[in-house]
Amino acid sequence: MPFRVSCLKPGADIELAEFGTEIECDDGTLGGSDAAKRNFERQAEAMTAMGRSPIQDQILKDYLESAGFVDIQVRIIGYLLRFGMG
Repeated sequence: MPFRVSCLKPGADIELAEFGTEIECDDGTLGGSDAAKRNFERQAEAMTAMGRSPIQDQILKDYLESAGFVDIQVRIIGYLLRFGMG
C-alpha cells in the first residue's frame, strides 16, 4: 500500500477516494469522437504509459486487504458532468 497505516488503531476507519477516467452517457448523445470522451481516454492512456494504470474499484479494495483491513465497503459514486450549451 502506498501510504503507511501503522498509526491507525484496530477498529479505525479509513477513506480512500479516486477519480476514474471513464465517462459515460445516459441519453445516447456521447459519440466516440466527443472531445470530453477523447480527453478522458487520453488521460487513461497517459497514466498507463507512465506505469500507473487508471484506478479501478477492485484495486483499492485489494490495497486495503493486503494491508490487513477487514470489513471493507466499496461505494461507487457517479457525478453528473454537463458539457456544451444548455
